Amino acid sequence: MKNLISVIITTYNRRMMLETAIKSVISQKNVELELIIIDDNSTDDTVSMVEHLQFPSQVSLVFIKNQKNYGLLYNHSVGFKRTNGDFVIFMDDDDYYTDKNFFKRAINKLNEDESLSFVASNVEIKYEKDGRITQSPLNISGFITKESYLSNFQFKYSKPLSTFPAVFRKSKLLEAGFENMKVMNDSSIYMRSLLAGNAFIFLENIGIYRLHGDNRSCDNGSYFLQNLQEKYRILEEGKHIIRRPKHWWYNQFTLTYKYYASAKHQIKDEKEIIDWGLEHNGGSILLRWYLRFRKYRLSSC
Repeated sequence: MKNLISVIITTYNRRMMLETAIKSVISQKNVELELIIIDDNSTDDTVSMVEHLQFPSQVSLVFIKNQKNYGLLYNHSVGFKRTNGDFVIFMDDDDYYTDKNFFKRAINKLNEDESLSFVASNVEIKYEKDGRITQSPLNISGFITKESYLSNFQFKYSKPLSTFPAVFRKSKLLEAGFENMKVMNDSSIYMRSLLAGNAFIFLENIGIYRLHGDNRSCDNGSYFLQNLQEKYRILEEGKHIIRRPKHWWYNQFTLTYKYYASAKHQIKDEKEIIDWGLEHNGGSILLRWYLRFRKYRLSSC
């Protein structure tokens, strides 16, 4: 259906937060929605809550109940393969929208400019512990080319918080090879989408990103290595777009590695990441020196 938006929500044991997320989606005005909820084998009353919700006529529901816990990244992939819409949103169960016109405004912009892979906007951060709300504005706005955004992603130009404040054009995602992605986390979703099209950023805050001490993340070595491997595939496929690819790879690797090194991890996993990085240095002399230094530091521990 033309202009149908497929919203993928992955969830695990967050019945109350999920209900808020769903209600914020189905409250969007003047849009046709396909809501795909993937329950990653929750043990609370998530299923009952969804069954008792009243969905308006313009919303079709697809509910998938996993028989075991597969994890967030796997479920993003499953959800994407079930989409029927022209546009796609990847949403977590603890986020929600405050602007009821965001979906329609994003579709209008996407229909105005077929070169766009996605339209995104700003969100606010809510600290659940004390109710504090802070701003987290993007340092870009308006139209930005895929070459400029991808070439400077996360080290000059910031990325939106999570993926729920972005509406993606499905045809561009398919063109960019989404069906073959091994890891669908926020950064890789945005970067791969930029292989196929440009972006447009609204200044308005359209939703709430919650911080509550139980935000789902993956801090094991296997996940981080898969994350880096996905970024390397983006580098290989995007060399005609990415300016200064060796510099880009150094920045993307070190950003990911430093985040991993700051989390709880196993030294053997870190060594595996460093060894892989040395083998796949992308021709970056700076990255090779950096990793050799890290390897020396680890061997001295």
